[in-house]
Amino acid sequence: MNKCIPELKRIWQNEFGITVLQLYYDWNLTNKSGILFAEIKATHIMNNSSSLSNEERTGIHQEIERFTEKAQKAPRNIKSVRLNERTIVSKREDILVTIEKELISSGFEEELRLSKRKLEKNIMDREYLESILNQQMEDIFVDWNFHHDIGYVVMILQAV
Repeated sequence: MNKCIPELKRIWQNEFGITVLQLYYDWNLTNKSGILFAEIKATHIMNNSSSLSNEERTGIHQEIERFTEKAQKAPRNIKSVRLNERTIVSKREDILVTIEKELISSGFEEELRLSKRKLEKNIMDREYLESILNQQMEDIFVDWNFHHDIGYVVMILQAV
């Protein structure tokens, strides 16, 4: 992916006029699924997203705080948005602990990413999230921008 990302950014800029700040990705080889999503520079945002209820947002944030704190430390800030009926994106800020920062600066970023993916997905309480959302989970994806201490959780829900 590291070889593909610069080319993907160039294509999105040239073909669509979209400036990509950061690309994120994750795969679920068992389900033969994956996700590629971008943080973009936008001059205007078209808001076609359906909003989360206060109960959904509170429940999602409580679970994200719980499993993030268990894996590293509680996020300083969490933001979540429902992009459509099947996709919820949550952004976590200020989640890395000192040892993780040291691993990153020592060149072990990819090893840390692989370990954190497995860990976070294993300790996430999918049943609780499903009960809050009244929808079954199809997939959960995670990725980070380690240099800005940001983590994303993308929940893909089954169609209703």
